[in-house]
Amino acid sequence: VYEDAPEAFIHSWQSEEEGLRERIRRAKELLPRVMVPDDMLTMIAQICLDMAVDGHRADIVMLRTAATIAAFHCRTDVTEEDVREAAELVLSHRMHRQPFSEQQMDKDKMEQSIQKSQQEKKQPEQEQQTPENQKPKENTMPDGSTTTMFAEGDPFKVNQKPLATPRRIDSFRRDGSGRRSVTESRDGKYVRSRIPETIGPDIALDATIRAAAPHQKDREGSLAVKIESSDLREKVRERKMGNTVLFVVDASGSMGAQQRMTAVKGAILSLLIDAYQKRDRVGLVVFRGKNAEILLPPTSSVELARKCMQQLPVGGKTPLAHGLSKALEVIKREKMINRHTIPRLILISDGKANVSLGSG
Repeated sequence: VYEDAPEAFIHSWQSEEEGLRERIRRAKELLPRVMVPDDMLTMIAQICLDMAVDGHRADIVMLRTAATIAAFHCRTDVTEEDVREAAELVLSHRMHRQPFSEQQMDKDKMEQSIQKSQQEKKQPEQEQQTPENQKPKENTMPDGSTTTMFAEGDPFKVNQKPLATPRRIDSFRRDGSGRRSVTESRDGKYVRSRIPETIGPDIALDATIRAAAPHQKDREGSLAVKIESSDLREKVRERKMGNTVLFVVDASGSMGAQQRMTAVKGAILSLLIDAYQKRDRVGLVVFRGKNAEILLPPTSSVELARKCMQQLPVGGKTPLAHGLSKALEVIKREKMINRHTIPRLILISDGKANVSLGSG
C-alpha cells in the first residue's frame, strides 16, 4: 500500500511507468502518419447517424480518437477495432437521451451500425434486409406464488389540471413550465410588498417610506418622515418548494394478469417525467406477499426511482393495508424534514386486498 511504504510502492511500478511513458512518446511521433481509410470514415459517420448524435463534433472526435488508438498500438492504419473502442469513449455522453435514460452506449446498436457499414461496402447497391420482429409471447396469467418481471408500458402526457391544496397560512402557486411550486412564506425571500389586510410584524420599511413620501408636505410634526397607518406595507416573501410524490404500488400476483403491471409501469414513468420537469421529490413503497417495504425513500433522483421500478417483480398476496400504513410513515417523516412540502400519495392497485394488517 502506498501509505505504508511510498518509496517502495513507486519503485515497484517504476518500470511499467517508464514503459508506458515511452509508448506514449512513440505514439505521438507516429500519429501524424496514421491514415484513416475511407471505409472507416464511412463507418464512423454511420455510427454517429444511427446513435442520433447532434452535430459533427462527435464524428471529428471519434476520428481523432481512433487514430490515436492506432498510433498507441504502433499502427499507421485505423482498423474496425479502433473505431469500436473510440465510439465507446466518445459517444456515451454525447448521445441525445430522455430525462430517465442512462448515460451509456447501446453496444448492440453500435454493432448493427458497424455491420451495416460493412455490408454497404461489400454490396453498395443492395438494400439491407431488416430482421423480422420476434413473435410476441402469449399473455399468460402468472402464478401468485412466483415472481414475474414485466417491461415498461409507453408513457403518456400527464393531465396538468392543478390539484387542490390544503388551506394554510401560505398560499401556493404552481408553475406548469417545469419550475418548482412557489409559496408565499414569512421565512422566504423578500420579493415585493403589498398593503396588509391586518398590520403584522413583517413590515416592508422601504415600501412604507415610498408610500409616505408624497404626503410629507401635508403632514405636521417634527419627524423627518411622518408615517401614518395608511402608508404601511408588508413584505411578500417567496420560497421555492416542490411536491413530494409517493408512489404506493401493488406488486402482488394479481397485478400480473392482463399485463396490468406493464400499464402501471407506463403510468408511473409518465408521472416521473412530470415530476422531473417540476423538480418534485419522489418515493416508492411496494407491497406484496405479507408486508410492504420502502423501495426508495423520497429523493430528487427520479432516474433512481425509475431504475427501482424497472426491477420491480410481481407475485404473492396483496397486503394493501400494510402498504398504506408504510406510506403514512414515509409522509410523516418527510413532513418532519421539510414542513413546506406538499405530499402527494399515488396508490396504484387493483384493490383486491387479501392480507389483514394484524396478520402481517
